[in-house]
Amino acid sequence: MVGQPEGTNPTRDSSGQNANNCQFYDDVYFLCGTTETEKVHRKCTIPEGKSILVPVICYEHSLLEDDKIVNPNELLKLSSDDLKGYDYYAEINDEDYSNEIIRIKSPLFRLTLPKNNVWHTREGYTVAAADGYWIFVNDPQSGTYKVKASSKEHPLNIDTTYEVTIS
Repeated sequence: MVGQPEGTNPTRDSSGQNANNCQFYDDVYFLCGTTETEKVHRKCTIPEGKSILVPVICYEHSLLEDDKIVNPNELLKLSSDDLKGYDYYAEINDEDYSNEIIRIKSPLFRLTLPKNNVWHTREGYTVAAADGYWIFVNDPQSGTYKVKASSKEHPLNIDTTYEVTIS
């Protein structure tokens, strides 16, 4: 998602109107998180037959975002270190899914940050790493779902809710 310009980036979308941007996979739909600390409530429609990947909290770091990093392997440690001290919570249709939260750590990957990106850093090609906690919903049936993910650590609180229609 960080490769999408800020104006159309789903992480900065408060309604869900940009939720379909950056959906590159035939079998998985990515519900993005937020870069904001206020509550976010979004609505979207997902085609039937897709599983859903939901970030509870995720950190990404790239060489373009931090000029002090000279060794790309430091990005892996930074992303992991940022996750320490958080309380995580996830629910679907008011049912607690916190026991379903999994950790996904990326290897180093290549990334092109566009002009006017969400991190307000310079544009260009870079190396990045990400680490986060997620829930994976395998092939949900047609219907309407309320998907909520939150993480808390003073002073950062993230609270994202999606009203999802599978059709």
